[in-house]
Amino acid sequence: MGIYDFSELPEVVWVKIMCSLNTADRFRVSCTCRMLNHIFYHPTIWSKATICMLSEDRLKKILPVTITKKPVQLTRKFGSYFQDLTLRLIGFIQVIPKLFFLMV
Repeated sequence: MGIYDFSELPEVVWVKIMCSLNTADRFRVSCTCRMLNHIFYHPTIWSKATICMLSEDRLKKILPVTITKKPVQLTRKFGSYFQDLTLRLIGFIQVIPKLFFLMV
C-alpha cells in the first residue's frame, strides 16, 4: 500500500470536504497550505452559512448578545456569496453603535 498524495484530489472534492466543515474548521484547514487557502474562498463553500451569537452566561442568567467584529467581518468578506444565511441569536440583542453603522 503506497502513500496517497491528497493534493492530487480534484478541486471539486476539496470543495465538498470544506462544505461539510464548520467555519472554524474551514479556517484551520485553509491554514495548512496554499491550495486549501485558495479553496477556502470558493463561492460554493459560502453559499450557506450559519452565524451563531450567544450571550455570556457568567451569572447564570441570560445577558445581552453583543454583535462582535467577527460576524461583521465574515459577512463583509463572504456576504455576496451567501444564498442561505441563518443568524442564530441566543439571549437579548444589544447592538454596539459603532458596529451597527459598520454593518449598514
